Amino acid sequence: TILGAFLETAIHEFLYLRSLYPHDAFSQSRHLQIAVHACRHPEVVDYIFNNLKIAVPSIVGGFVDALYLVFFDEADGVVYERYGFEFDLIEAITTRDGDGSILATSQKEDIAYKVEEIERGLRDVLLSIISLDGTELGRRRGEKNFTDTTTFKICIHTKEIDNNETSQVSSEEKN
Repeated sequence: TILGAFLETAIHEFLYLRSLYPHDAFSQSRHLQIAVHACRHPEVVDYIFNNLKIAVPSIVGGFVDALYLVFFDEADGVVYERYGFEFDLIEAITTRDGDGSILATSQKEDIAYKVEEIERGLRDVLLSIISLDGTELGRRRGEKNFTDTTTFKICIHTKEIDNNETSQVSSEEKN
């Protein structure tokens, strides 16, 4: 899916920008006509893919409203950084008229326009992530701010349920 491919690309790009793994563990590829990086380590690739295989349908189904990429120290559990992707898919796929009221979006032209609009938005977010390279947040000439026990995990935040509780699901971390 468009969303799944975007999230997979964004997570790999954050791993590259934050230098969690050596620079040579990544290969260059393209997504949405943008040069990006992808980790080549099979366990990392599988971890990201398997987590998104569960998370993306849950996001599209409206059960999950956020996905987080968390960098933390495996030894003591200290969280160093957390990057979040928040979703409001109803808003993303709804067409509104001039006064803000919702219009039907079942026509093929409307759906095609929304897909293009979503792709443009995801492309802009990806460009924003890539533009962090060389900044305080980015790699800054390969400097590594993490310890040898730093790892990452992908977490999802589910929407509120009937009794106003929320839950956060964290998959097993990947080193």
